[in-house]
Amino acid sequence: MRRDVNWIKIPDILYIYRKHSESGTSSFDRYSALRYLPEHYRMFKKLLSSGLLNHEQRKAVKQRWLNDSTSGFLMSLKRGDFRKAAFFLIHGVEINHSWPVMLLNKKITDYIKRIV
Repeated sequence: MRRDVNWIKIPDILYIYRKHSESGTSSFDRYSALRYLPEHYRMFKKLLSSGLLNHEQRKAVKQRWLNDSTSGFLMSLKRGDFRKAAFFLIHGVEINHSWPVMLLNKKITDYIKRIV
């Protein structure tokens, strides 16, 4: 246990998890994330509309939203699932309108770094 962290007990159940063969984390398929990313969007929307988050927390949730959008978009393209790729593209744009340009810029930059 870390000594620099203050721990407190919370008398409520905050999370319940049931592991089964169809759960996203029980599969070692690298595309299994595509199954649960849409659920992340529902959670992100609830969090952002709850009024419970401070500025830094809102920023972190939005960044995670964009990370999930990027992962989902790229994994879907790699699989050839263009309908799912469009789904993730639309959700990324929903939180940041310039997201596709940022993604394209990053991919081009990464490509140039590899060939140089």
